[in-house]
Amino acid sequence: MFSLSAQTPRKDSGADGLPSTKALNIGDKIPQFLWDTPLEVVNHPSGQKTIKLSEYRDKKLMILDFWATWCSACIAAMPRIKELEEKYQKDVTVIAVTRDEASKAQKFLTTNETIKGLGIYSVVADKLLRTVFPHQLIPHYVWISSDGLVGAITSSGQLTEGNIIHFLADKTAQIPVRELIDPERPLFLSDKMQLNDLSFFSVLTRDVVDGLPSGNRYRKENGVIRGRAITNSSMEFLFSSAARGILQAKGKQLLDKEIFVEVKDSSRFYPVKDRDILSNVFNYELVVPTEKADSLYQYMLADLNRYTSYRATLERRKIKCLALRKKGDLSLIRSKGGKRENTLPFNKPSKITNYPLSSLVSRLNDLDCFALPVIDETGFMDHVDLTFSGALASETLKSELNAQGLDLKEVTRTREVLVIRDK
Repeated sequence: MFSLSAQTPRKDSGADGLPSTKALNIGDKIPQFLWDTPLEVVNHPSGQKTIKLSEYRDKKLMILDFWATWCSACIAAMPRIKELEEKYQKDVTVIAVTRDEASKAQKFLTTNETIKGLGIYSVVADKLLRTVFPHQLIPHYVWISSDGLVGAITSSGQLTEGNIIHFLADKTAQIPVRELIDPERPLFLSDKMQLNDLSFFSVLTRDVVDGLPSGNRYRKENGVIRGRAITNSSMEFLFSSAARGILQAKGKQLLDKEIFVEVKDSSRFYPVKDRDILSNVFNYELVVPTEKADSLYQYMLADLNRYTSYRATLERRKIKCLALRKKGDLSLIRSKGGKRENTLPFNKPSKITNYPLSSLVSRLNDLDCFALPVIDETGFMDHVDLTFSGALASETLKSELNAQGLDLKEVTRTREVLVIRDK
C-alpha cells in the first residue's frame, strides 16, 4: 500500500496523514472514505497493485482477516477459511490484512507450505485498517455487511460455517463477540486490585479463555520476577516451565526431549482440537512475595502437583543422547568475526556465523529429525562459522558436520529429566 504516513496530511486528517476517525465497533457504519481509500495489495489474482473495499460491496459479507507472517495461528486457520470463502463465494469475500511490508508478505504467501497453493492475496503495510479496527491479538476478524455495518468482531474459533450462515440470514446476534482481556492485568481480578498489592496469588483454570493469547508473561516488581502467567497452554508446558525455572537457577537446562510423559490416557493430557474448539488447555497464574521470588518455580511445581491430576518430578536418569564431538581440527571453523547470523534450519543453504557451538546444539535440538537430545561434548568455547545445505535429514546433517570437523555420536549419559505421571 502506498505509505499513508508519507502523504501530505489533509485538513481532516491526523498528524500521521490518516483520516481522523474513531475506532469502529459492532453496529457502527463504515465511513465513505474507508470504502474509497486505495489499499496496497500483493498476490492479487488479477495483478492489481491496489484495491478498494468498495469493490466488494456486492457481497453480503466481507471479512477482514488481520494476520502476520509470524502468527502460526493465523496461518493455520487460512486453509479452512479459504474453503469457506470458496463454498460461499457468491455472498462472501475474505480480505487478508497485514502490517508486514509488501516484499515480506509477497514472499511468504507464495512460499509457505501451508498456504502457498491457496491463492491468498493481502493488503500490506497496513496502518489505516488497524487504526479503524484496533486489536491486541491476531488472528482478528471483522465482519462487514453489504449495507456497510460492522456486524461482528471475532477470533478464529467463531469464524465457522454456522456463523456465516447466521450472518447471511441477518442473525448476527447469535455470533459470539470476541471479548478482549488485558493480559497485563492479574487474571480474573477487578481492575481495582493492583499487582503490587498482591502478597500471594494463584489461579488455575481449564479450557480456552477466548481473548487471551497462548503463551506466558512475567510479573515483575522493581526488576524482580515474582510471578508468572501462562495462558491457553498445555499441561506439559505448565510443568516444563516450572521445571526449567528450577533448573535454570542451578545453571542447568531442560531440553524438550528430556521430558517424559508417562500417563495412561494421553488423550486427556495433550490439547485436543475438535471443530475449532480447543480443549485440554489451561490458564495458570502465580504471584509470590518479592522476598520469596527465588522460590517462585518451586511454588509453581508444588501448585501443579497439588491441584492437577498429575505429578511431575525432576529425576536423574540414564538416557540415550547424541553427543556433539570433535572429529577434526576445530580451529578451521573458528569464526572470522563479522555480523552474527544463524539461519539453520530456515534457509537453503543455511549458516551459523560468529556464534558459539551452543547455538548449533540448540538448533539441532529443535529439529524433529533427531529423536534424541543433543549435548555438547566438544569443549570448544570459541565462536564458529558453519555452513549447511539446508536439508533437514539427520544423515545429511551428520555428513555436513563431519565435513566441518564435528561428529554426532550416540551415547548414554545421566541427565536430570522431567517425568510427568498420573497421581
